[in-house]
Amino acid sequence: EEIDSEMENFFKLCKLYSKNNDYNFKEFFTSLYNIFQSKKYERSLNLIGLWGELYVLCFLKYELNIDGSKYWHASSVDKYDFVFPNIPLEIKTTNSKERLLSIKHDQIFNNQFKILGAVFVDNNNSGESILDLIAKLNKDKNIAGNMDFQLKLQQEIIKLSVDDLSSRKFTLNELKFFKSSKIPSIRDIPENITDIEYKYSCDNLQGMLKSELINLLK
Repeated sequence: EEIDSEMENFFKLCKLYSKNNDYNFKEFFTSLYNIFQSKKYERSLNLIGLWGELYVLCFLKYELNIDGSKYWHASSVDKYDFVFPNIPLEIKTTNSKERLLSIKHDQIFNNQFKILGAVFVDNNNSGESILDLIAKLNKDKNIAGNMDFQLKLQQEIIKLSVDDLSSRKFTLNELKFFKSSKIPSIRDIPENITDIEYKYSCDNLQGMLKSELINLLK
């Protein structure tokens, strides 16, 4: 089943490439190689994290009329999930009952102004899977035909089991966005203390208005 799924994804990408004559063949071939050459046990991905990023992409497109696929990270190890022309956007997703986000201090609280998106989800068998969100995104012709995005998407979903892609389902509990400058945090940290990580609660913070988000991302 895993092999059949990978073959199906391979043919989908080849078909998409055939419709994008301007896309460099060498770059396309290299991307395909990078997607399919790694062993499953060498890959790691937070399934809930990917679900949250895809949900935000749907929200941006269908609620705010913003195509975020052009600004999505090239790799899951990139510093930020999205880098828009004017500002980075980092997404944190959690299904914990305590609604705590895992924060890397230097990523969120540095000299660069950014937006933090907090996605709170619930496990729900009647919710949406990653494949459901991908299908929703691909209803938009520009996203479906975005070769760079589709290649990057395959690099992420191939790290997951076929069962997880379809059977792990979630529903949105709450989605909030915050300006990093408005988020209280630890201050005056000595220079010799680095790589600080902690759990963070945003429950008492006021999120951004949609109009604010649009102004910063467009």
